[in-house]
Amino acid sequence: MNSRTKIDRLFEGASGVKLASKYHPKIMPFSELPIGARMAIIWYMAVDADAWNLPEEIQGVGLEGGGKRLANGIRKHLRYFDQVHGRTRFGYVEIPTSVLLDAIEKAHQGLEKSGKPYHKLPPTSSNSARWLYAGSKSLTTWPCILDDTFGDILQDGWHRLDRYVEAGLPQIPCVFYT
Repeated sequence: MNSRTKIDRLFEGASGVKLASKYHPKIMPFSELPIGARMAIIWYMAVDADAWNLPEEIQGVGLEGGGKRLANGIRKHLRYFDQVHGRTRFGYVEIPTSVLLDAIEKAHQGLEKSGKPYHKLPPTSSNSARWLYAGSKSLTTWPCILDDTFGDILQDGWHRLDRYVEAGLPQIPCVFYT
């Protein structure tokens, strides 16, 4: 199967990834993604999903203080993740905010929490801002992760989406699995 066919088949599936196909996504190895995208994927895969291993030096570092210490450790060990997962391919795309919110609303028609639109979720803890700063003094944007399995729009990054909407970002950065 040639590469183009694999990519075309990828965009036939779940709605989040299908939406990405309309906005010229870039397919690239993990090691070539922007740092914020790599950090979002690492956090999801190694911390939230426990699917990737953390380097020994930062195993057992907790989420105290909003996870800043762990985020700093991950950032310092990006080379480790590049070596282990660097060739794994991901998609990167920026989707207009209004389009993404409309898609979420359509996918979740009738689903509301306390009268708020579905995408507007309350923060669960002080760690909801970790993706904005990730141990850096400058803004590091962590993309939302598009769903590729369950027929939803987002797999992860609902709190990030809320903050990006509040900040007025015209486009939302997103990553997806290929």
